[in-house]
Amino acid sequence: MAEGDHSLDTWAVETLIEDGRTAASPVMFYAPRGRVALELALAGGLDLTTRGPTGDTVLFQTDFYDTRAFECAADALAAKDAIDWVNAAGMTALSCQVKFAEVAKARILLERGASPNAFMRNARYGGAPLSVAQQAVMAMSADADAERLSEELLLLLKAHGLRVTPDEKAVLLVRCISKPRVASWVEQNLSD
Repeated sequence: MAEGDHSLDTWAVETLIEDGRTAASPVMFYAPRGRVALELALAGGLDLTTRGPTGDTVLFQTDFYDTRAFECAADALAAKDAIDWVNAAGMTALSCQVKFAEVAKARILLERGASPNAFMRNARYGGAPLSVAQQAVMAMSADADAERLSEELLLLLKAHGLRVTPDEKAVLLVRCISKPRVASWVEQNLSD
């Protein structure tokens, strides 16, 4: 357990649990960003299957400061068969983490059974299917080498069972028109 004053731990855990039952946007989405705090909340009965207003679970959050806390949350949701739950937009947590080039979090989700073959249908994109692999090709990041990140994400997805049809491969190639290295990688590494 963490060092320091724990006199308010019980109150804090009870507040998180009650808020998780009643709030439209649970405070748990903002509070337990560290592994110790999250483990304490889980030990106190916090249910991570609580969803935010758009159907997100905590695994959709991209601002966990502690990878071990994200692992803890992923373990808890995987144990409840909730690793691939979709939000109101049809995205899975994996799709969200891939979209924002969160490679370590994507790896954690895949290691716990998230599907690399999920598709979403978002009205924002005209209802057309959007795969996790397409999110990888279009991953958003401040990293100067966006192509390297896309390749790394695609390799990770492939290592965890990514399957592409000829039609999906054609879509991937169109989506990576501004990323020639990624297009070459897709051609060479994703078989029809």
